[in-house]
Amino acid sequence: MSEITHVEELKGEDCTVTPLIKERNKKIDIIKGLAILLMVFGHAIFGSVGAGYDYLYEWIYLFHMPVFFMASGFFWKDTSVKNLKQLLVFIWKKTKSLYIPYVFLNLFFLFFDDVLVALNLCETGINPLDLSVGNIIKILLLYKGSVGFAGATWFLRALYIVLVAQGIWVFILNKIKAPKFISFIPFFGVVLFLLIIAFIQKDIPDVLFQILPAYIYFVFGILIKNVKKLTNLNVIYAVILSIISTGLLVAIVFLRRRNAIISDILDVGINGILGWIMLYSISVLIEKYSKIITRILCYLEKTTIYIVLWHFIAFKPVSLVYILIKRLPIEKLKDLPVIQGTSSVLLAFSYTLVSVAICLLIRIIYVFFINKIKELFRKNKHNKSL
Repeated sequence: MSEITHVEELKGEDCTVTPLIKERNKKIDIIKGLAILLMVFGHAIFGSVGAGYDYLYEWIYLFHMPVFFMASGFFWKDTSVKNLKQLLVFIWKKTKSLYIPYVFLNLFFLFFDDVLVALNLCETGINPLDLSVGNIIKILLLYKGSVGFAGATWFLRALYIVLVAQGIWVFILNKIKAPKFISFIPFFGVVLFLLIIAFIQKDIPDVLFQILPAYIYFVFGILIKNVKKLTNLNVIYAVILSIISTGLLVAIVFLRRRNAIISDILDVGINGILGWIMLYSISVLIEKYSKIITRILCYLEKTTIYIVLWHFIAFKPVSLVYILIKRLPIEKLKDLPVIQGTSSVLLAFSYTLVSVAICLLIRIIYVFFINKIKELFRKNKHNKSL
């Protein structure tokens, strides 16, 4: 994503067009960079659950994914789907960036499940879907997904459905010239539905369990964008809010263990909002005091899709080295996403750093080959025109 966007403004009586440069909001990129690191670290520390780091694991999982959906809402613009052509272009872009990667990786691990088992990289039956036409169709229709190495891709499915649904909904409202408040009717309906589910402690299908909260956080992102006091923080307020929101999230971790109903109610927005306030406050401090960390996190934001897709498989080199050093049975390499029963934060950091580095390398290689292919096509087209 480009760090600057260009807009135009008409000035003067002769209506001359003067280009203006509008800086991209780096704080949001920093938030997404922090969130992707927390996602990977949350998966990396999974091996220590039950061995002393349960509370840290639960704390991260309160907010790290909701923040991504809120960031998408923060960047949402109703003007991107004003007419049918814009809507179709919007859906096609999201299909390329979200749907195709989701389907590709899920089908890839579905087809090569037996190969991964044979290579001792995962347990037999880790993927509940067998290779059949019915399951392929379910993946294509976004109804089902593989687990194991493709487990993290649920985020892509949920975000794709939320964005496409939002685009179609806003397009319809624009067509019928509906009042602005009408656009929030689905939001309040989903909130009410999830609150009722929380009170009666009723299970819902996984696909709804992922998509409905994602939609709530997405709309919260749209709303937060218009709260000036939260988007224009000074350093003092940033420090205060980061401390308060962090403390409240810690308190929620303990509260969740005491009452399941309260836990589910807090999941309907509160946890994500507190996580957003915390990470946004931290991003204000990072942008002001560390250009290096800002650049690193902004670059990580650009690599989000690669990290989501490949970080599970990128954990395996660390697992192999750990097995060799500790002289563990090679069968431990099957543990997903990381070696289970460990109690080392240092190992979790190693998983995080190595897997992110591998994903960055995958991005660099992919971009290099794509650019080479594009260059060949351009040369071929140029030669034909001569």
